[in-house]
Amino acid sequence: MNIGGAETKLDLGGDVQGVALQFSYAFNERFSLVAVKDGYFDCDYDDHPLLEDHNGWADIAAGLQYSFIYNPDTNFIMTARLVYESTSGDSDIYQGNGNGNLAPAILFLKGWDKLQFSGTVGMVLPLDTDEENTMLYDSWNVSYAVTDWFRPLVELNHFHVLSAGDRDLADF
Repeated sequence: MNIGGAETKLDLGGDVQGVALQFSYAFNERFSLVAVKDGYFDCDYDDHPLLEDHNGWADIAAGLQYSFIYNPDTNFIMTARLVYESTSGDSDIYQGNGNGNLAPAILFLKGWDKLQFSGTVGMVLPLDTDEENTMLYDSWNVSYAVTDWFRPLVELNHFHVLSAGDRDLADF
């Protein structure tokens, strides 16, 4: 980082701790209500001179999903999901901005005995494009059921900003 013409190392040590719940309620084997984001977070910056510790509530996000392909015989499912994220969170943890967003996505899961492969491709479409980014995202997961209670996994996630919001960080 260059501050006042001098190259300076900016140490950003610290931690973020959070507690959250995620749930779904199945109306039937194809149609569900899902809650995918909520919680309380505490950010500690290790006494950094420029950043203050802060904590607060995250925005709440919930929606519906429908499995348009549901085939237990071949261990394959493909689902469409639409989630609305509210602006109910605290600005201290960079939440509660804009007018919320809609997040449509396609999800799939394919199993072969104890091996499972799943993926998600979706978008985040802000209702106020000045305040939030329009993004494309994808997530990929491979897991293996060693036992009924132990399933190691590898997960890769990618986010790509299609259009950046131009909110002023001084508002936080």
